[in-house]
Amino acid sequence: MTEQSDSHHDVPDATDETGPTPETTGQWRSDTEVEMLATDIAAPHPPGRALAGRRVLVADDESVYRQRVSDMLSECGCRIDMAHDGAEACELLAGNRYDLVISDISMAGATGYDVFAAAKAANHDTGVILMTAFDYDPNHSVVKARKEGTADVLLKPFQAVDLLNHCHGVLAGAEA
Repeated sequence: MTEQSDSHHDVPDATDETGPTPETTGQWRSDTEVEMLATDIAAPHPPGRALAGRRVLVADDESVYRQRVSDMLSECGCRIDMAHDGAEACELLAGNRYDLVISDISMAGATGYDVFAAAKAANHDTGVILMTAFDYDPNHSVVKARKEGTADVLLKPFQAVDLLNHCHGVLAGAEA
């Protein structure tokens, strides 16, 4: 099931008592700041590296990260599909073509490496960014994926500028 980024119902309120989130820890910027950053970061890159129009799959079992990453990239003009777990991400990869896949490493149904392998099997030129909190990688997804050509790992929590810089870097590498 594909969830579109304009659906905001699964984003927890910052006052929820579900533990630390980007909203409660201040790791995310306001929507206005994100829009300004997206404009500032996208501007100096040549058109071939722009994010606008790119098809991106965001896979994370944490709804806060999945939604915020999707929101930030949507503001840059990306077309976003979201997966709630690794198995759903692999299903979407089997039937769709993506320019970029951003996946958590530790999810139910399939690991970050499984998502990486499915992305590369579907289209070898697809850029992949794996995300993890605290360098947690119990299945060695990062090591295995790096041996096979993944471009980047993004540590949670991260700032909008970090996400956008990683996206530009991975897409530039895929176009080289």
